[in-house]
Amino acid sequence: MGGHNAGEIASALAVETITQTISEKLDPAGDVEAVLREAFALANRRIDDHGDLNPDAKGMGCTAVGVLGIRQRIYVVHAGDSRAYRL
Repeated sequence: MGGHNAGEIASALAVETITQTISEKLDPAGDVEAVLREAFALANRRIDDHGDLNPDAKGMGCTAVGVLGIRQRIYVVHAGDSRAYRL
């Protein structure tokens, strides 16, 4: 979202929230997709909340893409118009 208000803050919140949620809740034998969805949803809420509480960051946002490999499976998750390519 190049140039959007406080995008660097939104990106930092997204990375922090997604990595923390995955590291705390991921069980490779469990529902990996649910954890990834939860991580991205929580990041979205934290970004929205921060923007609501800080007028100078109102409307901030970011896009994100993640790839996670567990055993023989690859999970791809994204928010916004970021992309992952399989080569």
